[in-house]
Amino acid sequence: MERKVAIIIGHREGNEGAVNYLGESEYSFNTRIAGKMEGLFHRVNAFAFSRERNESMSLLAEEIAEFNPALSIELHFNSFSQPVKGAVTEALIHHNSSIQTLVLSKIFLQEMQNEFKFGIRGALRVNQGDRGYINLNHLAVANSNIASILVEPVFGNFETSEAVEFFSREDDYVKVIVTTVNKFFKAMDKHGQARDFDRERHINISKLSTGCIRLEE
Repeated sequence: MERKVAIIIGHREGNEGAVNYLGESEYSFNTRIAGKMEGLFHRVNAFAFSRERNESMSLLAEEIAEFNPALSIELHFNSFSQPVKGAVTEALIHHNSSIQTLVLSKIFLQEMQNEFKFGIRGALRVNQGDRGYINLNHLAVANSNIASILVEPVFGNFETSEAVEFFSREDDYVKVIVTTVNKFFKAMDKHGQARDFDRERHINISKLSTGCIRLEE
């Protein structure tokens, strides 16, 4: 497996997504996070992708497919109409996700829990009409072999203890993403192709897709 990674900066200029309690948008925050990853990956060719002001997600997905990464991680943070505490971290995955994607989502969620001790909402399978589906589906159509997750590490728009901790520890979040990528490739090297994974022993799919709280946007 070629060690290529696409780090996707969620949203774009002119549509910058949610704003955290500090007044910074998803696009601005995650552009900085992606920049901090430069040079930190171990034997991995990582490239950050972002959309131009009027660029569609379908066009960006085609550009990512040409790069032909083994995995992509799209960076976001969450928001809601009232404070959310406790279980705040989730990964969105396409409803037809590969086993590699499930492995990637599990590693990310475990690394977030290890580093920040936040409650985990889980890996949420998204269908048409669900939040995150359009982006994940464009990636799946452009290249179905890419393991793709959309990450929502915290609810950022209220000054909860989780949000305060998260936004004060940017470098630790960068470490979570980098470690996730490095551990993913290590797992692929160890276990080979997806068919070699024992679903229960290695990725616990049932645990990833149950017990997740769904909030309306």
